[in-house]
Amino acid sequence: MTTLVSVTEAAQMLSTTSAHVMELCRTGELTCGDIEGVMVIPVAAVYDYKKRRTATGDARAG
Repeated sequence: MTTLVSVTEAAQMLSTTSAHVMELCRTGELTCGDIEGVMVIPVAAVYDYKKRRTATGDARAG
């Protein structure tokens, strides 16, 4: 089973804003989906994104 988080929770995990997380979803940098009108993101995708950004030195990784 995949654990999902909201945009707000993902933003907190990445130490960024909800708007930034939405932009990451829009551009495909962060896997996300919609369940009954609520944007959700797999926790594993958040950790993978954070790992990629940390490896490249992107300060937005959190």
